[in-house]
Amino acid sequence: MDKKTKWLVGIFLTVELLLYVSILFLRLNVPSGLFHYLSIVICLLFVLGLRQNDRDTQIIRFAMIFTVLADLFLTLLGIQQLLGTIFFTVAQLAYAYRLLLRETTSRNILLIGRVVFVVIMELVAWFIVRSQMDALIFCAVFYYANLLVNAFHAILRFRYNPLFAMGLCFYLCCDLMVGLSNSSGYVTIPNGSLWAFLLAIPFNLTWFFYLPSQVMIVLSVLPKRA
Repeated sequence: MDKKTKWLVGIFLTVELLLYVSILFLRLNVPSGLFHYLSIVICLLFVLGLRQNDRDTQIIRFAMIFTVLADLFLTLLGIQQLLGTIFFTVAQLAYAYRLLLRETTSRNILLIGRVVFVVIMELVAWFIVRSQMDALIFCAVFYYANLLVNAFHAILRFRYNPLFAMGLCFYLCCDLMVGLSNSSGYVTIPNGSLWAFLLAIPFNLTWFFYLPSQVMIVLSVLPKRA
């Protein structure tokens, strides 16, 4: 890592830390979601600003473009939930491609396993909702299934890229919090339970996990050694 890249990393982490603190703990008079969205745009700008242009970096750039588009609709504007979910799904497929590229002998097995798991998850979703199954539910299940597989796959290959594995695990925790927050209207959460405790925490747990996940994912393209 050259001196310019080290400076870029330092500035990037400082700005993201300031935004992270603002998002979690400060109540500033700014439009809702603005700092949240800005923090993700900065992740994209950081990876675009790197001088390296290897395949890993290109994949993460591609994924971050779609992440920024997804957050434009879901975080900043709060519209087009289906389109936002599709964009997030494209990012997860890019991460899957990155993970599978590292495989040699087991690539086909892992790909088949992924397809089977996604199909099973879609069938389970259909069995639960039946007539209420629509494009949004289908895409959301497809997205979550691929995120689960990506996180599991990255953990199996943790020693190759710890930051990417941790980033995907934080990503998974973020979406678990999204699901938990949205579940309160459908299921009763007992007082005193772990879930009730998590929902009562006085800051945004979704972004507690989400922003670090994106920071770790973009940093995962940097060379392991300086």
